[in-house]
Amino acid sequence: MTTKYPDFLIVGAAKAGTSALFHILGQHPSVFIPQNKEPNFFAFDGSIPKYAGIHDAETIVRNSICDPNEYYGLFRDCKSHQVTGEASTLYLYDKTAPSRIKETLPNVKIIIVLRNPVERALSAYNHLRRDLREDSESFEEALEKEHLRIQQRWEHLWHYKAVGEYYDQLLRYKNLFPDNKLLIINYDDFLSSPDMIIKDVCEFIGVDSSVSLDVGQKYNQSGTLKSHFLHKLINHPNLLKKGLKLITSKKSRKFVSLKLKNWNTAPKPSRVTNISDDYKHLSRYYLEDIVNIEKITGLDLSAWKIQE
Repeated sequence: MTTKYPDFLIVGAAKAGTSALFHILGQHPSVFIPQNKEPNFFAFDGSIPKYAGIHDAETIVRNSICDPNEYYGLFRDCKSHQVTGEASTLYLYDKTAPSRIKETLPNVKIIIVLRNPVERALSAYNHLRRDLREDSESFEEALEKEHLRIQQRWEHLWHYKAVGEYYDQLLRYKNLFPDNKLLIINYDDFLSSPDMIIKDVCEFIGVDSSVSLDVGQKYNQSGTLKSHFLHKLINHPNLLKKGLKLITSKKSRKFVSLKLKNWNTAPKPSRVTNISDDYKHLSRYYLEDIVNIEKITGLDLSAWKIQE
C-alpha cells in the first residue's frame, strides 16, 4: 500500500482558532483530515516526553503519536482526489519540529494562525481552568508559576507567556520553507471574515474555494463549566462511554461530544478590553516581538499593540 503523506499542516498557534480551521476544512469533499487532532508526530524524536503537568498524561501524551506507521496510517483512507492534512499546534512552538517536517515533507504547505499573544495566553488559562487542570485562582498567579512549570516540563499549553513569542517561531519556518509554502493568518481576520479566510486557505492548499462550508460552529471553547459531572462524563473513561463504543461510530461520538462540550461551556471573555496594569505589562513585553512579526509577515498588527 502506498504511503500517503500530508499535503498541508496547521502548525499553530495554540488557542488561535486552529480547531475551528481544522474542522471547517474537514467538511470539504476534496480535503481529508484524520479524526484526531494534535498527533504531534514531528515534535517528538521517537518517544513522547514524560510531561509533568496536571493531567498531561491523559491529554497530550494520550493523543500523541511517535510510530511512523501509526502516523501515516491516519491518512490511509484518503481518496485519490483529496488533499490531506493534520493540525498540531506544538509544531509552531517546538524548536525541532520545523526541521523534521522539512526533512520528511519538503513540499508540504504550512498554515499558521497568530492571535494577540495576551488574549491567546488568557484563553489558554481559561481552557485549563475549564478542564479542571489549572489550580491558580488568577491569571496573574498562573503567569508567576510559568517559569517553574517549564523547568519541570509541563506541556506547552501551560507556557502561557512563552507560546506567544511568535517571532522566533516564525523565523524557524521562514528559514526553511519558501513563502509560497507558508500561509500566515491573523486570528482577528479569521474571526471577522471567516468566509474570506477559508477561501484563502482553500486556494492555498489547492481545493475548490467556492464550496460552501459551515463556519459558524464553535470548537474547543474556553470558559467555565456548567456541570463538572457532565465534563467528567465526556472526558474521562467510564462504563457509558465503553458501551457507546460498541454501538456507535467514532464520527458520531465525536459529533455528540462536541455538542455536549459546547453546551456545557459558558464562554468567558478572552478579549482584553479594559486592560489592567498587569495586562499592560504583558502587552509591553510583547511589543518588540509584534513589531518584528509585522516586518517579516507584512501583517498589520496595530490592534495588538497596547493603547496607553
